[in-house]
Amino acid sequence: TPLGHAHWHGLTPTDLVFPFFMFIMGVSTFMSLRKYNFEPTRESIRKIIKRTFLIFLIGLALNWFGQLCRGLGAGESIATAATHFDTIRILGVLQRLALAYGFASLIAVFFKNKHIVWVIATLLIGYFFILLFGNGFELSEQNIISIIDRNLWGKAHMYKMSGIALDPEGLLSTLPSIAHVLIGF
Repeated sequence: TPLGHAHWHGLTPTDLVFPFFMFIMGVSTFMSLRKYNFEPTRESIRKIIKRTFLIFLIGLALNWFGQLCRGLGAGESIATAATHFDTIRILGVLQRLALAYGFASLIAVFFKNKHIVWVIATLLIGYFFILLFGNGFELSEQNIISIIDRNLWGKAHMYKMSGIALDPEGLLSTLPSIAHVLIGF
C-alpha cells in the first residue's frame, strides 16, 4: 500500500518521490548555471534548449515503447503495435521534467535571482486561481486541466484516470512544477 499512488486525494510515500526529484533538479540547475554566471549567453540558452528537447524526446520514446509492448501483449503484430501514433500519450513524467527544467532554467537566466521568489509566487498563486475558477479541484472532464489538454492534444493522446481523460502530467499542471524546480534553484 505505501508503494502505490494516492488515487486523487491523499498522500503516500510514493507521491513524495517526484517532488523531491523536482527540488533536486532545481538545486542541480543552480550549480549548472552558475558556471554561466546566470547570464543568458548563447551557449547557456543552447544547452538549456538542447537538454529540454532531449529529455522530452526520451519521454515520448518511452511512451511509444510502452504502447508497443501493450500492443504486442494484446497479440498485435510488431508492425501494427509500433505504428499506433494516433494514440501515443504526448505528455508524461519525463516530458514534465523537461518542460519544468527548460522553463525554470530560462527564468533563472533571464531574471535576477532576487526576483525569482516573485516568479514562484506568481506561478503558484496564478495556478491556484486558475484551478479555483476553472473547476480544477474536481475529478472530471470539466476540469480546466482536462479541457486544455483535450483541446491541445485530443482525448486519444491523454492519460485516462478512472475512465476520464485527465492527464496528471498535463500542460497546465506543469506551472506548479516549474515553481517547484525554482524553489530548489
